[in-house]
Amino acid sequence: MNGIVAVAILTGLLERGLDAVGNDKLLSYSVRGKEFSPGREPTLREYFFCSYACAGEQFQIPMYRQPLSILSLESGDNSSYHGTSFKSNIDTHEMMENPSTQDIKPRTGTAFLSSISRHWPLLVALAALWIATGIAQYLAALRTQGHLIYALDDAYIHMAMAKNFAQHGVYGVTRYEFSSSSSSPLWTLLLALIYFLFGVHESFSLILDLVIASLTLVAVYVLLNGIVRKQILQMVVLLAIVFLTPLPVLIASGMEHPLHILLAILFLSFAARTIVEDAAAHKALNLAVLVLLCVALVLTRFESYALVFVVCVLFAFRRRWKIALGMVMSGIVPLLTYQAVSVANGWHWLPNSVLVRAGARNAGITNSMESIIVVPLTSPHFRRFMLTGWNALLDAPYLAVLIGASVVILAISLVRSRRFWKQEHVMLLAYIVTALAHIQFGRIGHFYRYDAYLVALGLFVLAVSAVDLFGALKQWMATNSVKAIGGSIILLLTLQLTIPLLTRSFLALPLIPTASQNIYQQQYQMGLFLQRYYSGKTVAANDVGAICFLADIHLVDLVGLASADIYQLRQSNQFTTDQVLSLCDKKQVSLVVAYAVWLQFEGLLGYQREWKRVGAWKIEDDVVCGSNVVSFYAVREAEEQPLIKNLQSFSMTLPPGVGHWVKSDVASDSSGSGK
Repeated sequence: MNGIVAVAILTGLLERGLDAVGNDKLLSYSVRGKEFSPGREPTLREYFFCSYACAGEQFQIPMYRQPLSILSLESGDNSSYHGTSFKSNIDTHEMMENPSTQDIKPRTGTAFLSSISRHWPLLVALAALWIATGIAQYLAALRTQGHLIYALDDAYIHMAMAKNFAQHGVYGVTRYEFSSSSSSPLWTLLLALIYFLFGVHESFSLILDLVIASLTLVAVYVLLNGIVRKQILQMVVLLAIVFLTPLPVLIASGMEHPLHILLAILFLSFAARTIVEDAAAHKALNLAVLVLLCVALVLTRFESYALVFVVCVLFAFRRRWKIALGMVMSGIVPLLTYQAVSVANGWHWLPNSVLVRAGARNAGITNSMESIIVVPLTSPHFRRFMLTGWNALLDAPYLAVLIGASVVILAISLVRSRRFWKQEHVMLLAYIVTALAHIQFGRIGHFYRYDAYLVALGLFVLAVSAVDLFGALKQWMATNSVKAIGGSIILLLTLQLTIPLLTRSFLALPLIPTASQNIYQQQYQMGLFLQRYYSGKTVAANDVGAICFLADIHLVDLVGLASADIYQLRQSNQFTTDQVLSLCDKKQVSLVVAYAVWLQFEGLLGYQREWKRVGAWKIEDDVVCGSNVVSFYAVREAEEQPLIKNLQSFSMTLPPGVGHWVKSDVASDSSGSGK
């Protein structure tokens, strides 16, 4: 019950807060049949009433006794709402004359029940989110011997960096050196703050994601409340965001993506509202909120620069030069700050996770801002570069549906209204350009997370923009039977377009238990093994999240996400067997834990002449790991027998379903197979 009450209170606060930064003007109201015409902006206490007047709905609020009618309320977009009735236990005229009145106590129990009944679409969506997440985590725990395990090893990279920053003041995957390995600085710092305040615990990422996902639903509900008036439609939109994004999968991944979704929705909503309103109506508080959202957005995911860029351009088209400049600065300053810290520590201007995974090395991109922008446009492979983006769109039909629907709705709405500067038009255009930019320059998929914000943002924007069109379609269908049939066909075709989104959801949700099991059986066991036998020693690996979170080791990251030396070799096209072996020898690596197939794929074919493969673990039903077989290599002859002994001892504690092989059991096999 306390949770429901908290949600009701939070919803009311958000509603009041959103209206408090708006530009509504209370034109007239009446109390006991007597009309008053203040013709001014409502006071803060009056915003409680005005927020519901903006919604244009009728409400009965039992905690107030005396009747209050807002006769006319002008909103910031020059539209007016009339005749919304309420109940009040105070004389509103007296409240306006004496805003300090504080001696009336509402009937709180009745108020809470009324609030719950009013906000049932939100409560249904929250219940669906929590139940779906709980079921997924329960099924995963059945496969992980009761442990809370995240569905991706990447989550443990953030957790390791947060732990080291909170406990040792080192922003790195190990406590021994700085590493620019997190693609989401804000998420890592947020986790670090929680670890500093409450101690390190593996559950905090899950809890934080669940809370943020819940806040996302609250924010969407509040933003929809004055636009989508039918509560059943509000519930449909909220449930679509829960299951089509899908939020339970993002929560299971334990990373920043729910936060990215929340910030993207809030930023676009505030930005669109500010863009379309009159320049004279801009408020300092509104602009401050917009700047803070911009800073938080780009620090959460660097892909957000596409959305920020579109918003800056739209402000410029409206000749809001100061705001456009403010947006540019609020987007650039976090990047410059990060770049200054990273470069000062001998790293690059972007996190290695962004540079490596974006395929910068293959595109010929170097370490400068200029090369990121210019090389794709001047490269002889430009055509291939462009075709890669369109191929990605073909691989993600759900994005094609969202973008196509946005284009169609924008075109129809422009024809009907004959003016562009409307909030829904701005949101549609910003979404279309952002989505296309992400498809061209970003990544799609990888456990349904990189483009999840585009799905949630697209659903929200379409819900906001399509309401009037569907209302017009309903009226058109009511004129005669032929149009009714035609309208029904249109609606059926629209429902058909949801199939790619539904397919994505049906494929994603069942993967959570299996993915968690994969990480538990492979990366998590690797971390426990290194924690037990190789604490304080240097280890080379190609999956570094769980091993760095669980074990206190020095690290050589063979991928280059957490090792500047390895990334430098990749960038200079010197990532060869001899160079890697030399670096490992220089770093005094004791053990290599890597996928044999990955080493061969990277062209390190000569590693066998120095690294001796003495053991391997094999898992079944692999859906997220780089390979189902991970191998253990002794770098020096003196390390071989201790490694064999340690593997034999640890094999007794491996979870069921993990096959293991140790050199002393059978003849050595360097093919990459495992038993």
